[in-house]
Amino acid sequence: MRRVRVSFHFSCFFLTLASRLTQSTPYAIIGLYLSDVLPTSYHAVNYTGVKEGDVVAIWGLGPIGFMACYWAKKRGAKRVIGIDNNWRTDYARAKIPGVETINYEHLKSDETVPQKIHELVPGGVDISIDATGGEYGKNFAHKIELATGMEQDTSEMVNEAIYATRKFGKVGIIGDYVGCKSTGIAANWLWYLC
Repeated sequence: MRRVRVSFHFSCFFLTLASRLTQSTPYAIIGLYLSDVLPTSYHAVNYTGVKEGDVVAIWGLGPIGFMACYWAKKRGAKRVIGIDNNWRTDYARAKIPGVETINYEHLKSDETVPQKIHELVPGGVDISIDATGGEYGKNFAHKIELATGMEQDTSEMVNEAIYATRKFGKVGIIGDYVGCKSTGIAANWLWYLC
């Protein structure tokens, strides 16, 4: 039996739909998409107040970050910049017209994501959204934690989002964080037992 972690803020209809579909049907994927990805990505864009003419940076281009890029463009954002470190940057750029991407693995060794954003948008972006899901390990120690399943929270992406945002801009954090470094391993075990 497979388990999927779904946040509590979704409507009962979508949760019921997703729970009644079996994993052998392709509709289970649609149910997950309707009950998790769409509402979470829309929530991120809606509650950060993206409006026409804004410049938005989104960390993490997984399903939720990708759809947050889409919603930001739909709400009239002048520029949307997606940040990730893999094939998702090319995919987002190809599928959503006008989206700019930064693959932080391709930055110069002395260049950071906030520096690159300030180079692209002098003064910083209007809105930053963290859609990384907490898995944005950039330093060596965190990469080992991710590889061994002993991941703990990191503030790298939140710090980058803050530094990349203009003064009096907005930062939305929809990533999932345990909240305490000392409970990282316990939280991972709890996750598998649920």
